[in-house]
Amino acid sequence: MKTKSNPNKKYNIKKDKAIDKSSKQEYHCPLCREKYGNMAEVWIECTICKYWWHEACTSYESGIFTCDICAMG
Repeated sequence: MKTKSNPNKKYNIKKDKAIDKSSKQEYHCPLCREKYGNMAEVWIECTICKYWWHEACTSYESGIFTCDICAMG
């Protein structure tokens, strides 16, 4: 599920190398379970649970992103 607000506001959207690789944290998309790699994929963070998702695995269009799991809860 998506929530819309001001599209000009900065949100947690990361493209390619923007996810901090200096951290030992590994990122996996909760839907497809694919691990973050060096591909030019867009990742987006849920504002509630803080999990990172492939944008393509969500219904996100713009604004604040709330994943379907949090939206149902």
